[in-house]
Amino acid sequence: MRTPFPKQLLYVLIVLVPFGLLFFNSPFWHNVKTSAMSIGAVSVSIVAGPVGEVRKLLTYRRTWREYRVLKVEVDRLRSQLSTSEEAAQENRRYSRLLNFKNTSVFSSVAARVVARDPSNWNASVMIDRGEKDGISPGMAVVNAAGVIGRVAEVGPHASKVILISDPGFR
Repeated sequence: MRTPFPKQLLYVLIVLVPFGLLFFNSPFWHNVKTSAMSIGAVSVSIVAGPVGEVRKLLTYRRTWREYRVLKVEVDRLRSQLSTSEEAAQENRRYSRLLNFKNTSVFSSVAARVVARDPSNWNASVMIDRGEKDGISPGMAVVNAAGVIGRVAEVGPHASKVILISDPGFR
């Protein structure tokens, strides 16, 4: 019956063989070192591919969670940017309107477009001012760029404006 190989001898070999391979300089050890290093390099390259793929699989969930969090943040920031740009445009429009009102020699009433004619988009618009605001049919509708139309119909709180781009405007 064979006697079991002592564990201590195995541990000593595991420590001494690499030490001998690395630090003893003789032609024999040199050949053994280069052979061991080439075998080690091949084994490392064989193991490196699958290990890299396993690492990718293990980090995929974390990366996906980070992606979702960042996507939500990007969407929120885009929304804020859009809101800020709209506010800046509105501010520029109000500034031009205020400048126009201050430089105009005629009395005027500021109004907002609240609707457009769906059948002919460029024919007419509805504004949020009417009879109670002093609007009457035939009045000119102007903005800072010039004349844009005339009031065609007037209600108590809204009016229909025929635009100069309408072929029926005369």
